[in-house]
Amino acid sequence: MSDIETVSSLRRGDKICVDLRQVRGLGEKVEQEWRAEVAKLIGDRPVIFTAQPGFILHEKGDEFRLEDDAIKLDSSWEQDGEFYTPEGLRQLIDQENSSSFELLVAQLRSPMGVVPFVGAGLSVGFGFPSWPKFLTEAAVFHSAPEEVLAEITKNRLIDAATLLYDESSDRFQRLVERAFGGPVGEEQVRSGAVSLLPLLARGPVITTNFDHVLEAAYQAAEAQFENIVTGKETDSVIRAMHRNQHVLIKMHGDASDRSARVFTGLEYDKEYSRSGIPTLARIMFTNRPLLFLGCSLDKDRVLDVLNNLHQEIPGLTHYAVLAASYSVKKLRKRRCELDQYGICPLWFVPQDFKRIEGILQGLLQESSTRLLWKNTQPEAAWPKRVPSSGIPSSEPRSKAGNPEPDAAISNRPKVLARLAQRMASGRMIYFLGAGVHLDRAVSARGLYQDLANHYQFSEEESQRAEVAQYIIDREGRLEVWAATKRLLEANIEGPGPVHELLADLPAVLRHAGGTNFAPQCFLTTNYDTFLEEALAQRGERFHLLYYQGDGKEEGRFVHRDLDGSIRVLEKPGNVRSFDGDASIVVKVDGGIPWDRHIPETVAISPLDFSISTGRLLTALPEAVRELLRKRSLLILGSSLRDAHIQRLVRWSAGDKRTVKTWAIQKDVTPNQIKFWSAAGVELIDFELRRFVQEMRGEIGILLGTRI
Repeated sequence: MSDIETVSSLRRGDKICVDLRQVRGLGEKVEQEWRAEVAKLIGDRPVIFTAQPGFILHEKGDEFRLEDDAIKLDSSWEQDGEFYTPEGLRQLIDQENSSSFELLVAQLRSPMGVVPFVGAGLSVGFGFPSWPKFLTEAAVFHSAPEEVLAEITKNRLIDAATLLYDESSDRFQRLVERAFGGPVGEEQVRSGAVSLLPLLARGPVITTNFDHVLEAAYQAAEAQFENIVTGKETDSVIRAMHRNQHVLIKMHGDASDRSARVFTGLEYDKEYSRSGIPTLARIMFTNRPLLFLGCSLDKDRVLDVLNNLHQEIPGLTHYAVLAASYSVKKLRKRRCELDQYGICPLWFVPQDFKRIEGILQGLLQESSTRLLWKNTQPEAAWPKRVPSSGIPSSEPRSKAGNPEPDAAISNRPKVLARLAQRMASGRMIYFLGAGVHLDRAVSARGLYQDLANHYQFSEEESQRAEVAQYIIDREGRLEVWAATKRLLEANIEGPGPVHELLADLPAVLRHAGGTNFAPQCFLTTNYDTFLEEALAQRGERFHLLYYQGDGKEEGRFVHRDLDGSIRVLEKPGNVRSFDGDASIVVKVDGGIPWDRHIPETVAISPLDFSISTGRLLTALPEAVRELLRKRSLLILGSSLRDAHIQRLVRWSAGDKRTVKTWAIQKDVTPNQIKFWSAAGVELIDFELRRFVQEMRGEIGILLGTRI
């Protein structure tokens, strides 16, 4: 780890200076936050930091800029300490977390999983005080508050609580109820680290907290606990651990029930005996690995138990998400201490508490997927970008300078302007059918007609997809797909105007929206790879989701990530996001794989579509389902005849049937309008080629750029 960047603190007499002369590119805000953390590690004394130019004095949380010649760093200064830079600590965390992450993912994938052990850190964001803060505030009610505060300063929190409890147990119990007994709204727990716990663990959960955050989080996720028991209900705890019951074990009691609360040193010694290991602790800490969250794990009675157990059972392993330290010495010491307890840490940068959610999200996604093929050369995962006229110009265009592409379009339906607004704001999802080829490739109708002619099958329009089922039943799926591919390849002309427009959108919106860029999402039933090719030609990376209609992974999507690795989505409901500001392409019916490492499959017959109707929505990752719920849906080139597509469109519209779905079709009949309006879909009678022209002009005007 010699390449990890560190800086030295220098001492001369009572002066300390942290030398940053060789460090570049920290950024003003990052450096300021880092200085504050390092100053706390050094202690109460003033600390001088080298700056560019001059020096900065950090004293009692305030900073003052000193003259350029305020001090002179020479050989009279001696090295006093060593600290990681922000980038250095991030690099170290990436290296150290890698092995712990893999081990924990393997454990999460196992039938036993892990048991979350949740401390106060996960409740602070909901307005509940940390234990030190609560004790500090409660100290004012004590007859000798300085004694309580002294214990808190020494980090002897149990002793501080004992002083408060012994003087007046009733008063202390009331303070606990007031501080931790407040309600927790379900909307509050639908995001953040706590919202991921119901997905990570369906068995028992242990907490030392008095509040009701966990109850609310599991309630909001429709995964209510079967029961809530306290640490004093030994039989119930043992039964929950042995039977993997979905029970919340509140080790120290509940804010609304004073009878089972644990406060004093005597009570702690009973729960976590220093002289031995109580049966209850042994059951909880050896039944399966614990995952500590929101716990400082610093001078805790739990650690005494873990230390004794690890000495007795060296292979016993637990996990913890913990804040690292910028101090090289302290982090090394901390690492050794955790080894003694059998705890594998997953570090995050100090004060970056939002990173806890990111770590849990990563664990959730990795444990919910299975690797099919790992790309060892991510840099080669994407073809080289070729020049395209679709990349937006850096020069804005005025409305007057962006004329109508076609004078006939001036009579367009007014709804098209509203669609352009949604497209320009990134609030649209696109569904592509075979009609997007605009006669540049074989249509769905033409495909089935050609198959029928080849096999001398007299098919009627109402039964055109039956041709594929006939061939499958007669000669097998491989034969019908081989024949279909031959027809597709014989009619390929490459991406058309619809593909080009959609592939231009990500760069246009990124150019206009900056950090507010919303990644685009495209669903398609087409078997070709025109959309993928159009995106790749523009240097647009995208997540590719490819449905498995048959084969070993039948009924699931496989995911090609931005590094080019292929994974099966085994628990799609746990896949809540995709990394990077990249588009998402969903191949609803499979087809020709854009990447040869994706298992090739296809849904092509009525029976395939019927089966997909029941599977498709649950197979989609939650990240895509959430986009379908929140965004509008624009259907291009699809007749909407197939059952699985009708199911998806109706689900997206929601129970209220509020119109947020539009379909561009030609020669729409009154009956079609009536039929689809009941499902929350508005049909727009408009020629698709003209629609593409219209949208280019409208979006260009709205965003002030050329597209």
